[in-house]
Amino acid sequence: MAKGETLPAVLGSYQIMQHNPAEVGEIISEIFGKSGPDRFDLENVKVPSGQGPAMWAVPTLEGEDEAVKTIDGVIIFSQDIRVRYEKSFDDSGGGDLPDCSSVDGVTGVGNPGGDCSTCPFAQWGSAKRKADGTPRKGQACQAKRLLWMVRPEQMLPTVVVVPASSLKVIRSYQIKLAGRGLRSWQVATSLGLEKAQSGDGVVYYCIAPKMLGKLSADEIARIKPLVEMASPVLDVSDYGSDADAPF
Repeated sequence: MAKGETLPAVLGSYQIMQHNPAEVGEIISEIFGKSGPDRFDLENVKVPSGQGPAMWAVPTLEGEDEAVKTIDGVIIFSQDIRVRYEKSFDDSGGGDLPDCSSVDGVTGVGNPGGDCSTCPFAQWGSAKRKADGTPRKGQACQAKRLLWMVRPEQMLPTVVVVPASSLKVIRSYQIKLAGRGLRSWQVATSLGLEKAQSGDGVVYYCIAPKMLGKLSADEIARIKPLVEMASPVLDVSDYGSDADAPF
């Protein structure tokens, strides 16, 4: 961008643009205090099963999910995590705490815990075998990335849970931004869905990110209080069992 050039408004009618930064900070403090929100305070969205349409199921104020083709917003925070369940979803019925988890994708807590990079459950090909006994190519310990996104109609972010099958494309997108001197919270992003197939023949949806535009200095100032808020250590105990992992 040339010196002195003014960026066009990208966030437009976003709720966050209707309040000045001081007001946003006050709202956050009133609701969450100094501790800030955790994952249970915020709406969560997961990638849909490959068996259905390419639509996100996004919570609404009325309590019912709305089907949308893309999730648009500003990624104010991202975090790598890991979660391992000894029992499959079919065996446990869901609701169990993970046997091991990591809030930074580096150090696990639980059984076996320790260094995630050397853990046998984090190696490719360690996933539970199929019902017919054939091996899977995935990891027993699921790697995920959490994206906190401020969407147009909301003052507080929605957490988009990125499964292992979409990690590479999300990392690539964020690396491309960084290579151009941009942080995720300095641009508006659209998350679409594209159908793909794993090496095991499982059909799934992969997240397809796209930059919608760079934020202006004023828009960045409005977003900044939420960026500063989003530095919690999340509880990852309910980010899904192996039932929601395509591989």
